[in-house]
Amino acid sequence: MELLEKSQTFIGVIMTLNVLCIFLDEKNNFIMRLVAGMSGRIISYLADFERKIADSINKFKESESYLKVVEIAGNSSHVSRQVKTKAQILNYETTINVFGYQADISESYLPIDSVKKYIEQVLAPIYCLGYGLLIFLLDEVSHFLPKESPAFIFAIFVSLIISSIYWISIWSTFMIHSAQPHEKRPKGAIWQLIDCKLGVYGGAILKYLLCGFIYFAILRWFPWETLNAFGKIVINVLSFSLPISLIGIVRLSNCNIKGYYSYSHCIGHLLAIIVYSAIIGLIFKLEFPVAYTDIGFLADKDILAFAIAIFLLLNGIISPFFFPMWRCKIFYNRKKREIEFDEQRICGFIAAFPDKYDRLAMEIGKEVINSKIPPK
Repeated sequence: MELLEKSQTFIGVIMTLNVLCIFLDEKNNFIMRLVAGMSGRIISYLADFERKIADSINKFKESESYLKVVEIAGNSSHVSRQVKTKAQILNYETTINVFGYQADISESYLPIDSVKKYIEQVLAPIYCLGYGLLIFLLDEVSHFLPKESPAFIFAIFVSLIISSIYWISIWSTFMIHSAQPHEKRPKGAIWQLIDCKLGVYGGAILKYLLCGFIYFAILRWFPWETLNAFGKIVINVLSFSLPISLIGIVRLSNCNIKGYYSYSHCIGHLLAIIVYSAIIGLIFKLEFPVAYTDIGFLADKDILAFAIAIFLLLNGIISPFFFPMWRCKIFYNRKKREIEFDEQRICGFIAAFPDKYDRLAMEIGKEVINSKIPPK
């Protein structure tokens, strides 16, 4: 049996591109170079907004109204204490509503930094590179297997499905953090106990035993005769993917790892998924006659080769570009909305400022007329 056949060349090209994506800097990673280019445009757009507001503020600083208020607020010999207090309040409002904005906008806009501090866009190609190498190894192994080896193909399908679920969860948290920053939290009590008592390998063995038993029990005792072919495939996929996914989700949300992935985390999960897939494939082979005799596309090597190529392409090349770029776009839209809101607020205050000064000047005029203070 040949596992990949004509798909070898295409998968090999994808893996070659994966190699070019495993560096985080723009010089060696063509995806990061593209993201950096788009990030430069975003910075330029935001800088235009900044200059527009800065011009309005500078023009306002040179206006006669503002200069007179500053003079009144700082010179007590020409006005009464009450008028001076009003001028100081108006000056304070100006500082808060106009000049205070400059302190907020002084930070440089670098959306690319919000992407580079996470390494998911590098971990995905690394994972796909490792997975692709394993597939090529299994392709060589398949030459020594019988022509019909459904359990072997099924086990690889299991690894592909679990890998897809794993990366869907990682890319989801990657995008969620772009909108709402996360904070580190301590592990839950149950997971602290498991990690302390069993360790990493002991915990993995426990998960294998639990999920493997669930899959074995479903294959052995589920009433398969009541389902059609599609229903059998769905129940089969859910029976090996749902238990391990639920454990992963619970651990993800309770063990202080959401958004803090590492190279060891990525490679460790790749190896764990391969081991788990082998266990599920072995259980399926042992229980195959007992359960049912048709697993549809899960035993079709042509569909498997196509699915592997799509996974490597999407997760190893397209996702590392699409999601960071989307994240930069979210950053840009959020900053743009903030700037536009502040621009409206500042321009509104600047437009209303002359009226406020005119009212203050009228009070000064009344004081002069009533001889409460000597005229200037």
